[in-house]
Amino acid sequence: MLMIKVMIIRSPELPHNLCAAVCKELGLQMLYIDRDFDKSDVPSITGTLKQAEEERMDAIISSYYTYNVFVPYESVIPFIPLNFSHWDTLYIVHSLKKNVVFTHFPQPHKVALITMQPLLVDLTVLSEIFDLELHNVIREKEQLPDSFFLQLKEAGYEIAACGPRYRDQVLAAGMYHAYDPTIYSHTGLLEEFQRIMALINTGANISRRHREMAQMMNYSFEAIWMTDHTGAVTSYNDLAAGLFRKSNTGARGETFRGCSVYDLLPEKIHHILDDVLENGSNYYSYLLLHTYADGIFNITPISEGKSVTAVIFHFTSLPHLEQIEEQVKTEAYVKGHKAKYTFQDLIGTSAPMKQAVKLADRFAKYDSNVLLLGKSGTGKEMFAQSIHNASLRSRQAFVALNCGAMPPNLLESELFGYVDGAFTGASRKGKKGLFEIADQGTIFLDEISEMDMEGQLRLLRVLEEHEIMRIGSDRVVPVNVRIIAACNKNLGQLVEEGRFRDDLFYRLNVLTIQLPSLHERTEDILPLSTHFLQYYSRKYNKPVHLNPLSQAALTAYHWPGNIRQLRNFCERLVIVADTNTPTTAFVEEQLLLSYPDSRAALSDMPTTSDNTALAQRSEPAFSAGSIENFSGKNTCRQILAALAQSHGNRGQAAALLGISTSTLWRKMKKYHITSSYEQQEAP
Repeated sequence: MLMIKVMIIRSPELPHNLCAAVCKELGLQMLYIDRDFDKSDVPSITGTLKQAEEERMDAIISSYYTYNVFVPYESVIPFIPLNFSHWDTLYIVHSLKKNVVFTHFPQPHKVALITMQPLLVDLTVLSEIFDLELHNVIREKEQLPDSFFLQLKEAGYEIAACGPRYRDQVLAAGMYHAYDPTIYSHTGLLEEFQRIMALINTGANISRRHREMAQMMNYSFEAIWMTDHTGAVTSYNDLAAGLFRKSNTGARGETFRGCSVYDLLPEKIHHILDDVLENGSNYYSYLLLHTYADGIFNITPISEGKSVTAVIFHFTSLPHLEQIEEQVKTEAYVKGHKAKYTFQDLIGTSAPMKQAVKLADRFAKYDSNVLLLGKSGTGKEMFAQSIHNASLRSRQAFVALNCGAMPPNLLESELFGYVDGAFTGASRKGKKGLFEIADQGTIFLDEISEMDMEGQLRLLRVLEEHEIMRIGSDRVVPVNVRIIAACNKNLGQLVEEGRFRDDLFYRLNVLTIQLPSLHERTEDILPLSTHFLQYYSRKYNKPVHLNPLSQAALTAYHWPGNIRQLRNFCERLVIVADTNTPTTAFVEEQLLLSYPDSRAALSDMPTTSDNTALAQRSEPAFSAGSIENFSGKNTCRQILAALAQSHGNRGQAAALLGISTSTLWRKMKKYHITSSYEQQEAP
């Protein structure tokens, strides 16, 4: 807990030795100012207040006389005058009884205890105890005139207990002056300082809350201020101060506290102020158009009963409203550019796929540009999104653009943006380009080979200078963007043909990943088809499964359109299938209808109308021991056919294939083949 620091200004009530003893007992740090102050000594007064600020005093303590000297200067440090405590009043009356009454007056007399503040004790009780007629006379002025004491004498007072500065006036009025410099007790001062400590702690809490409230108000994008019931400003934030300074008729000083809101706001809304202050009306979203105050007003009165005690004003300027609107639109736009996929979403356990994922995951940790090469439909955008989500830019925007999907002029405006009037039909407010939107994030440029030479040149500048320039603008905008480019063509050949800039190719070809075609990863066809069938089964609420021979048919086809083609076929199959487990003949029929080029692959399959017919064939389509000589595609086909003929009996299937049961099990696991002839739903 921090030590409380108090500045104490000398007075008869506050002798140094007594203050030091009390401060030591209470754990206060004391700075004692041993001098008198007069209203005319302005430099001394302001210098003392400045010293209190520099020393970071928590409070200034003085007599009421000194307090009134300092009051006009509005100290930022709490200034607390000393009250007479219960003990001090008791000591005063006891001193009167002991040293004055018995000595100078044979009988009890009327006594005036002259103070600037009411005593904190019931004098009726003390009067009975000490057999004196005690009255507390409150002086309203700092310097009492002679007439004040003459009036006391006329009222029957014979004794006046007050400070030494009034001794001559008391005696001149014919009264006895009672003063004892020792009447201020340790106990009384201790009690009073405890009260002051409580005030300091309370004031500290209030000050902290005021600072917090002021900070909160200053963090607001609105100009906020409050007035009392007369319209006088009581508090305001920095934006409100800026608004007031722009006023043509209002105050322009250092502070606007106490200024009338009528002087600070345009005359055209004075009738609204009248309505709020007099009737307690509310005004929400009131549009004000004025030279220095174009914006929206919210005015809310605070009432007690039917009386307005305060009014709160909220003002938002139109330029700021437009800025907020633009920010909201931009944020909403950026939020739409989020990468959905991660490496966990990539399906495939084949060696080429594992190698590509491993390489992409390694590249993701670095900030260099990435070039993805592969046939159309191999999943380049999924790889790009996965790289982004595994990078340090994962919390920023991921912006994707197909460079082959739009003409060159439109592509340039999309990438780099434009300013107002850049071309016919351009938006009045201009438009941010995708590079600006992707700032601090990643931009994915698919089919980059389709970009024209001018666009390639501008892209090269972004890569080299990390800055862009909107169309029609001469202002350079710095950007920090990671580029992931993709191409389904041979960029090296395009460079040789002069259709792609060699300098851009070398800048992009830093971290290159070759994505395998689906026919290069046949082991992944079954898991992929299972995933797509499950997805579309849920989407259309129509479960569809494939039997082993149907799976073999999908595996036998080379899928020139790669994953995209396989996905589209699975969707078609779910939609057109009449049963949950369509026959192999039906699947083959759909393949032929959709892709006539599949006939060659299907002709190599065992021909049958359904699975039962294959199981009933008299001659097996296998040669004992020959399976080890087959390629991966034919091995998978032979295993499926053996399982079909043996009705899922692995022992019989292994015998047909000329291999051991354990070898069959390993190969079934390798090719993701279900364990029975009847179709099982893939995990």
